[in-house]
Amino acid sequence: MINRILKKLPALFLWLILSISGLVLGWLMMMYLENINVFEYKHTEIIGNQYISDEIIKELASIDNFDNIVNLNFSTIGANLKKHDYIKDVRISKKFPSTIRIDVIERELFAFIQCKESKVIIDEDGFIFPYHSAIIKHLNLPILKGDTETILYNDLELKKTSDWFLPAFNFICSVDIELPEFFDLCTGIYLKDDYITFDQGFSQTCIRLKKDSWDEQLIKLTSFSKAIQKSSRLSDYREIDLRISGQVIVIENKSERS
Repeated sequence: MINRILKKLPALFLWLILSISGLVLGWLMMMYLENINVFEYKHTEIIGNQYISDEIIKELASIDNFDNIVNLNFSTIGANLKKHDYIKDVRISKKFPSTIRIDVIERELFAFIQCKESKVIIDEDGFIFPYHSAIIKHLNLPILKGDTETILYNDLELKKTSDWFLPAFNFICSVDIELPEFFDLCTGIYLKDDYITFDQGFSQTCIRLKKDSWDEQLIKLTSFSKAIQKSSRLSDYREIDLRISGQVIVIENKSERS
C-alpha cells in the first residue's frame, strides 16, 4: 500500500506544481490585462426597458464611477436601479472585454388613479406608485376616477381602502384579461359604490354589481358578451345590470356604433 503511494508521489507533485503554475500564470495574465486597460469600461447595453429611458437607467446605475468592468459591483448597481418605482427587477452581467449589460424588468403599469390631492399609478399586481410625469406622458393608460377622488394617496397606498377598492380593481383587471377588446376601448373607468362605468370616449357602459359576487358576475358578463358578439358589443350598451341572479338587464346606447 505504502509502496503504491510512494510510486504515485512524483505524479501528484507534478500535478500540484502544474496546477499552481496555471493559477499563478492566470493571475499574472489578468493583472497584465488590467494594467493595459483591456477591461476598461466603454459601453453599456440596456435591454428590456419599454418606457424608462436608457439615460435614466444609466444615471441610476452610476456606472461611470467604474473604470474597469472586472471591479464591477453588481449588488450596488442593482440596488441603485431598484430605487426607481417602476423597475421591478434587474439582471446585470459583464460582456468582456469592455461592456456591461443591464436587463431591466419594468413593472406592468395598469392605470392612473385620480386621488383627492394627486394622481398616482397602479400596476397589474395592485401596487401603487407615485406619478412620474416624464415617463407617464408616453403611456396610453386608462384613468380610474369616481370614489378614488375622495381619498388621499397615502390611504390608498396603505390599503386602508382595500375593503372596496382592491376587489373592484381585481374585477377590472379580470375584464382586461377576459374581454380585452372591450377594455382596450376605455379611456376612463369610474368606480362607484355599486357600479363601474367604462368610458369609451364616444359612449359609456355602466356595469351594475354586487360587492360580494365578483367572480360570479365576471362569468355572467363574459357569457353575455359571447352570446351577443354576432350582433353587438358590450360597448353598444349604456347599462348592464348583473346584480340579479340568472339575469342580465341591459339598456342600449342610443349613439351610433363606431
